Amino acid sequence: MAPGALYLDRMMFTQRRLTYESDTLDAFRGILARWPIITFWGVPVIPVGSQLDSCLGLALGCLWVGRRKKGIRRVGFPTWSWASVIGVIYNDRYATNSVCRHYLQGHPEILAQNDAYLQFWKFSEGQQMPLREIIQQLKSQAVPEDSHFLVVEGDLVRVKLDPAGRDFHHCEQDDKELGFIGSAYLDLESPSTPSKSNISLTSHTADPEGSSSVEDALILIAWCDLQETSERRMVMMLLTWVTNDVAERKGLLYSHVDAAAAESYRAIPRTRKKFLLQ
Repeated sequence: MAPGALYLDRMMFTQRRLTYESDTLDAFRGILARWPIITFWGVPVIPVGSQLDSCLGLALGCLWVGRRKKGIRRVGFPTWSWASVIGVIYNDRYATNSVCRHYLQGHPEILAQNDAYLQFWKFSEGQQMPLREIIQQLKSQAVPEDSHFLVVEGDLVRVKLDPAGRDFHHCEQDDKELGFIGSAYLDLESPSTPSKSNISLTSHTADPEGSSSVEDALILIAWCDLQETSERRMVMMLLTWVTNDVAERKGLLYSHVDAAAAESYRAIPRTRKKFLLQ
């Protein structure tokens, strides 16, 4: 099974025009039927029968970016699903030895490489159901989609968007630069918000006075992607808070870093938080 082919199928599908946008995921299920993959709202999680950690699998499944046709989301889909964005969807296109390329093939060694620790629960009718347990008991290839909500527990960091460029660096509380990090890709475009920006990473507890662009990001993955123990590649989900405990996905932050990255990653201030993602 070649995971790149699944991503290519999805990219080709999202170039189509549908009469009804609400039919997007139902139409894509015909393509998904060719793949022995468990999905949740169209997001690939793990192969059927795999012993991989489904929480890690869902985090990896969220590594999508889109080329938007409109600056709006589709109604009726959770923001963490690619189906919520009108436009062509791309996934991680890293080297063939990337962890992202291996997880759909069921390689268990990726579990030991990820430094980020995420937990997911499905939230429906006021109840939290661990994603791991749901998938263990699943009798089909799709997690029931009766709710848009995920309960997420993970590490948050503070990021400051810089619309002037393409790269970002992370900082200490007083905006002291610690190192080069990567690029930001926003899900939706607006005249004042480019889809690719500079961002700076700051302490989660810091809220620089007069800085409305300081936001939160959830660490999805942090690993030695090319099997170099001194390196770290970090990808984060940029969040928008609806309430203090309910967030939506705003975009994806990619980190491509050098040999000093492992130490830089450990120095980033972060806060552990449990919240609802819709």
